[in-house]
Amino acid sequence: MILKELSLKDWRNYDEQTLALHPTLNIFLGPNGQGKTNLLESIYYLCYGKNFRGNKDRELVHWNRQYFRLEALFMLDEISRTHHLEIYYDAVRRKAIKLNGVKYGRLRSLPTRLSAVLFTPDDLGIIKGGPAERRRFIDRELDALYVDYDTTRHSYERVTSQRAELLRDIRRHRADKSLLVPWNLQLVELGVRMIRRRMDLLAFLVPQARRVHAFLTGHKGSFNVTYQSSLGQVLHEDDAAMKTHFLDLLAEVEDEEIARGASLIGPHRDDLVFYENGIDLRTYGSQGQQRTAILSMKMAAIDAYEQHLDQKPLLLLDDVMSELDFDRQRAVMEIVIKKKIQTFITGTGLDFTFKNFGYDPVFQINDGHIVEQK
Repeated sequence: MILKELSLKDWRNYDEQTLALHPTLNIFLGPNGQGKTNLLESIYYLCYGKNFRGNKDRELVHWNRQYFRLEALFMLDEISRTHHLEIYYDAVRRKAIKLNGVKYGRLRSLPTRLSAVLFTPDDLGIIKGGPAERRRFIDRELDALYVDYDTTRHSYERVTSQRAELLRDIRRHRADKSLLVPWNLQLVELGVRMIRRRMDLLAFLVPQARRVHAFLTGHKGSFNVTYQSSLGQVLHEDDAAMKTHFLDLLAEVEDEEIARGASLIGPHRDDLVFYENGIDLRTYGSQGQQRTAILSMKMAAIDAYEQHLDQKPLLLLDDVMSELDFDRQRAVMEIVIKKKIQTFITGTGLDFTFKNFGYDPVFQINDGHIVEQK
């Protein structure tokens, strides 16, 4: 996938800007607070129709403006046709999406879509944060890879919410326990589907990430990620066995769930554990080890996108180089070159790693204005 041209109108701190982009590496430099992350955010939004920092659409409009417009010219490969994607948003008409002049209700409906793998400094929270951060990490990748996973996940969240309301009604003697049966069946069906998808993705990612991790660290540490399920040690059984076990566990904890008014078992309670040399990185890992672990998983995700979507994603690296030593900077650049993937990197200065690789163009960003350095 190649993003040939990017246009921004009243997006974040950008007034109006159009960029012709390099098919391999694009480096954006500037002091903090000038709009580097905002630029990567625009590319991510064109891929997924949402903001990776959690802002609402109206908060993405330039201050004191009425709307924003993002446009992209892209190709799936070097010989395919050029596609024109446009996303327009204002507070009145909301969001409008066009691909090659044809309107679509949402990005997931597009016959041809952009995709991207993103790494930001905030991704350290995947390891350092709580289980919800790690679930969000794997669910975000699954949402990008499988059109139906987003639907399954939202259906599961709706079931857990409505089931919790029923549990509270039972506790208040306003409903009978028998009403839990259909909700339990839905919880199990959707929950096992989610767990299986998460497990399958990890089974693909972890071996790839081990190779990346070994390359980044000079083969100085072993790497692993395990899935910890509230269902216990049944994850390698078939789906029917998992569903039976899930239902049995729900029966065991029924009284506790009623007392607490919440669903206590399911993928919304699961977690990922990251290890280096058998040590839990969340508890004992240094910040450098944690960053390398997440970067390894993100790089591994490139292969997952290529296999499942049959196209290379864009790679967005926000201020990643400043936190890596020279050897790991060089290793990241070598991986990018080997994978032949269009990459967008932000930083505060032209690190000598970039100079050694001799790549251009390099763009300078200053208060929402982008100039290519010749």
